Amino acid sequence: MALQNHSNSKLPRWLVIFILTVFTVHYSVILVNHFSKKILPKRLYYATNSYLVPWFFQNLTAFAPDPPINRHVFVYRTLTNDTWSGWKYPAYHYLSKQWKNRFDVATKTHDQIELVGDHLYITANRYPGNGIYKSSNGATLPAVVSAKKVIELRRDDVSQIDSFQVAIYIQRVRSIDGRTVKTDSALFYPKFGWND
Repeated sequence: MALQNHSNSKLPRWLVIFILTVFTVHYSVILVNHFSKKILPKRLYYATNSYLVPWFFQNLTAFAPDPPINRHVFVYRTLTNDTWSGWKYPAYHYLSKQWKNRFDVATKTHDQIELVGDHLYITANRYPGNGIYKSSNGATLPAVVSAKKVIELRRDDVSQIDSFQVAIYIQRVRSIDGRTVKTDSALFYPKFGWND
């Protein structure tokens, strides 16, 4: 007499094992990814992060005691035929695509363009007192070269551009006497010739 009834499942045993393996690996990757970069080896952290973002990302730091206190938004304008364009925010295009479709990979491009703003901010702080103006050729700074590549990505008529200027729009959030205070400022780079 059998102590246990036979399974009535129509699924083959190998398929059940495969499904359980996929779930186990998936949740293990989520668990491993939530450790910081300081604990995990960099390669393991970036491998798990490239699997999880954007589809399986969970922001478990929503109630963290240290929320971000500033944001550096990269903007640019171009000179074509002696006329400056308005300031353009290149990351917004990808952000709006992600708002329309949460599964769109435009989030990664948006984040990369936002990192250009951080890179420009860090570079500007290395040259205090308008030092970028005094540097031999500011257009060859890696942050400016990255910004120029973003402009090329967003413009079709690159051959008509004479000059360009990049800036960082800085948004800061602070808590003063229990009140949230938002301040905005901007940091402008000098104007660079397109072919410099």
